[in-house]
Amino acid sequence: MTQTVESTTGVHTYIQRSNVIVNPDPDLQLAHATLKPIHLIRNDCGELCNTSRKGEPGPYFDHVTANINCEALFRNEYIDSGHGLAHAPKEIPKELMDEYTMNGRVGLKKWYFDEQYLGKKAFTPVWTEEMIEKNIKEAKTHKLFSPYGLAEINALRDGLKHAPGIQDGRVLVIGSERPWAEACVLETGAREILTLEYGKIISTHPKVKTIVPLDFRMRYLNNTLGEFDAVVAFSSVEHSGLGRYGDALNPWGDIIAIARAWCVTKPKGSLTLGVEYKYEGEYIAFNAHRYYETSSQDQDLELSDTKPQEIDQDLELSETAQCKNKVTTNALQKNQDLIEMQTVPEVNQVEEYLSKLPRSRSLTLKLIVSYVNYVYDLRGQKFIDCELCPISP
Repeated sequence: MTQTVESTTGVHTYIQRSNVIVNPDPDLQLAHATLKPIHLIRNDCGELCNTSRKGEPGPYFDHVTANINCEALFRNEYIDSGHGLAHAPKEIPKELMDEYTMNGRVGLKKWYFDEQYLGKKAFTPVWTEEMIEKNIKEAKTHKLFSPYGLAEINALRDGLKHAPGIQDGRVLVIGSERPWAEACVLETGAREILTLEYGKIISTHPKVKTIVPLDFRMRYLNNTLGEFDAVVAFSSVEHSGLGRYGDALNPWGDIIAIARAWCVTKPKGSLTLGVEYKYEGEYIAFNAHRYYETSSQDQDLELSDTKPQEIDQDLELSETAQCKNKVTTNALQKNQDLIEMQTVPEVNQVEEYLSKLPRSRSLTLKLIVSYVNYVYDLRGQKFIDCELCPISP
C-alpha cells in the first residue's frame, strides 16, 4: 500500500513498505523522463543530429551532407511521443542545454505557451468543405485571413506557384491549426492534400485528409502512406521538439521533421517552407519557437539515404527554406541546373536588393519568397520579382 505525505517543506514523499522515495521537482522529473529517449533518438538520427559538423562554403549557406536511415527515423517511437506532463515544460533541462543551443551557438530566451494538442482535438477540430472553399475564394481575391497577415499569405501563394509538384500533385502539409494554407495549396491546383497535425482534425473536404503523428508513422512503416509530390510547412517545424503542443522535448525536432518529409517525397519533389528568422542571430524562444539566423553561417543540409537499395531523392526548396533555414533538406549539389543558377552574376544584385529592405519581422516571409523565386525562376538569367509580394527595393 502506498501513502502520500506532505512535508512541512512542501516536498512530497511516497512511503511504500520500508522504502521512502522523494518525488522530484517537475524539472528533475522532466530530465529523467527525457534523457533515455533522447539517447535513443540520437542513435537513430546519427550524423543528421550532429550539429557540430562544419559545412562546405556555399553562395548562401554552408552545405552539410548527412546520411540518414528513413526506416530508423520512423521506427523510433520517442520522436512522436508526448512529454507526459500536466503542463508544457517551462525550462530546458540542463542536461539538454548543449544540444538545444548547439554548444552555445544558439541563444536562449523565454516565451512560454501551454497548448497541448498532441493526441487531442486540434485548435479547429472540424474543417468543412464550405469553410475550405470559402478560403480558396478569399485567397483568389487576396482577402484570405491568417494569423500571419495578408502579405505573408500572398507571399506563400506566390511561392507555391513556383514549387514543382504542387499542381495536380499529392501534397503533404505539415502543421495547420486552420486550413488557410491548405486553401492556398488547393488554389494552386493540388489534386490531394494530407495535413499532418498534432491534434485530431476532421475534414469533410474531398481533397483534404488529415492525420496525426502516430498514424503517419505507422502508415509509413506498413507501406500504406505513399509518397508526395510536394511538401508545404508554414510556421510549423520551428515548434518541433519544444514541448509547447504536448510533444516530448527533442533538440533536433526541426531537423528530423524535415528529414522525414524528405523520406516521403518523390524524387524532384519540392519543399515550400516558412519559418521565423532574425537578422541579429538565431535563438530559441522557449517554448514558443525557434528563430533562425540569416547570416552566412546558416547551413543547407543535404540528405542521402543510408539504405543502398533505395534511390536518393532530390528535395528542391521552392520558398523560404533554401535561404533562411539551417535545417532545410536539399540536394542542391546533385542538381546541376540549380548549381548553375546559384553562380550567375545576378546573385550579387539580389543580395544588395535584400540588404536594403527594412529589417522588420513583418517582412520575414515576403522577403524570403522574393529571394527564392529568383533562385528557382532564373532560367534566362533575369531577376524575377515575387509577383504578389508588396515590397520594393
